[in-house]
Amino acid sequence: MKIVFLDMYNSNPGDIDTAIFKDLGEFITYDRTNPSDIKERIKDADIVITNKVKLGKAELEGTKVKFIAEAATGFDNLDLNALKELGIGLANVPSYSTYSVVQLTLAHLLNATNDVYSYAKKVREGAWVDSQDFNFFLGTIHELAGKTAGIVGYGDIGQKVADAYRALGMKVIALKVAGHHANGDFFRDFEDFFKEADIISLHAPMNKDSKEIINKNSLALMKNTAIIINTARGGLINEADLADALKNGKVAFYASDVSAPEPMTKDNKLYELDNAAFTPHIAWASLEARQRLYKVIYDNIDAYVNGRSLNRIV
Repeated sequence: MKIVFLDMYNSNPGDIDTAIFKDLGEFITYDRTNPSDIKERIKDADIVITNKVKLGKAELEGTKVKFIAEAATGFDNLDLNALKELGIGLANVPSYSTYSVVQLTLAHLLNATNDVYSYAKKVREGAWVDSQDFNFFLGTIHELAGKTAGIVGYGDIGQKVADAYRALGMKVIALKVAGHHANGDFFRDFEDFFKEADIISLHAPMNKDSKEIINKNSLALMKNTAIIINTARGGLINEADLADALKNGKVAFYASDVSAPEPMTKDNKLYELDNAAFTPHIAWASLEARQRLYKVIYDNIDAYVNGRSLNRIV
C-alpha cells in the first residue's frame, strides 16, 4: 500500500510526528506539489492525502489511486463527479478546528476594539517609558458588553463563536438563510440583520448564496461603527466595495484570516488600509487542532484499508 501526501507543509511545518502512518504502508510526503508534478507523484499511489492540491479527472485518470484522504473539512479542491466516475473514495475531517477558529475570531475582535497590536508596538518603541503619565492613548477603546454581534453562518463554528460573544456580554443575532428553518427569535432577515449588528462575524461556507455577501448593498445598511470579522472564506467579501466603505468611513474596521485568492496578492484593495488587519489563514492551525486533524486522517485511511466507512463523502 503506497500513500502519498502531496502538500504536507501547510498543515505540518515539522511539529507533528507522522511515523504512525508508516504502519499503514509506504508513506511518501511532499511539502508542496505544483500542478505539473501531480500526475508523476500519484501515478502508482493507492491513497493520496491532499489539503489544497486540486485533483480532477485529468490528474487521476490512469493512476492507481483508489482513495483520497482530504486533510481538511472542506473538499472544494476535488472534483466529486470525477471521483465517482473513476471509483475513487473520499473521506474528510469534520469539526477538528472549531475552538481554534473561535479563538482567532476573538483575537481579531479584541485587537479591533482594544488595538492590542499597536499598543504593544508603541510600548516596545519606548512610548510608555517616555510618557509623562501612567498611561497613554492611541485612540478610543471600546467595550463589547452591550453590543450586538451578528453571525453569518450559524453552524458549529458560528454557534461556538456566539457562545463566546455572549460570555463577553454581547447580544447575538444570526442571519436567516433562505430555505433553512430558523429556530430562535435571534434570527433576522437580511436588512434587519445588517442594520442591527455592531459586529458582523462571518462563519459561512462558500457557496452561491454566500458569495460576496458583504457588498455595497449590505455595507450600505451597516452602522458606520461596524466591525467585520472574517475567519471563513475570502470570497464572502466584495473587496472593492469593502475597500471603498472602509476608506470613506461607512464601516469602521475589517479583520480577516482569509483572502481571495490565497495567498494574498499585492493588488488586494484592502491590503494597505490602516483600518484592516490580516492573518495568513491560520485560524484552524493550532497545534492541538492539527494533531486532531492527523489522527482523523490516519483513522480514515485505516478504516478504508480495513473495509470500514468513516467520514466518507464518496
